[in-house]
Amino acid sequence: MKKVKIKYADLEEAYVFVSAGPEYSHDALLDTQTGRMLFQSADSEELDEFPEIIDRNRYISIPTKTDLHLGRPVAISFTEIYIPDAIAEVRRIFGRKGAFSKFKDLLVRAGMLEQWYKHEEQETERALREWCQAKGILLTS
Repeated sequence: MKKVKIKYADLEEAYVFVSAGPEYSHDALLDTQTGRMLFQSADSEELDEFPEIIDRNRYISIPTKTDLHLGRPVAISFTEIYIPDAIAEVRRIFGRKGAFSKFKDLLVRAGMLEQWYKHEEQETERALREWCQAKGILLTS
């Protein structure tokens, strides 16, 4: 079976799309025969039309931040590495609603917001590359 090739930028765009908005409101599929991404949203009818029956041998759902465990676990590991004195506060923050907003407020106070964005981007790329390897997808660029 020939492996599908896609650009990392296209995968990242699809990942950002499916991770935006309320959970399950956006979806993206990779067509493994063409390498084309299909996008669908509960908010718009102007996007791609998904096949009526989705052949899981042909189409792969693009994972969300939740699927790749890139939310709370990455925030906790970042805190342990860069601001360990705040770990108890961060654990409390993630026990309530609005955690990421409060977490980012803490990062601003600590002067670590830009470092967080770089760390989050690196962890996202690592997780997406691992996901592609597990799915047999070849990334270009």
